[in-house]
Amino acid sequence: PVGGFVAHESEEEVFVTRFPEGEPRWQISEGGGSVPQWSADGRRLFFLNGDDLYEVAVEYDGRFRASSPEHLFSFTLAPAEYGWMRGSFSVDGNGERFLMVRVSGIPPGIVVHQNWLHGLDR
Repeated sequence: PVGGFVAHESEEEVFVTRFPEGEPRWQISEGGGSVPQWSADGRRLFFLNGDDLYEVAVEYDGRFRASSPEHLFSFTLAPAEYGWMRGSFSVDGNGERFLMVRVSGIPPGIVVHQNWLHGLDR
């Protein structure tokens, strides 16, 4: 949402860089980060570090500046299955609500359906 900048993950950290130049590059996360997501207005950047969600305030007025990461909350992410990316989340338009896949208290396991063709007979 901020013209000329892109957020990305590299070397297990989150960075912002100019696009398409690729330089300079500013490190956003401290001690690990992944899956960066911009707020709709481009003033905030969200990212995961393990099971923790962080927010960084971003400003650009000819010079790029980012605040220190602020911990928002922790949650247990759902395990990655069937090509879903572990840690995937989405931010609503105002950056106040999040959509994510997390563990709901159901223990992991295998469900086996036997005789499932029988249910198709009518």
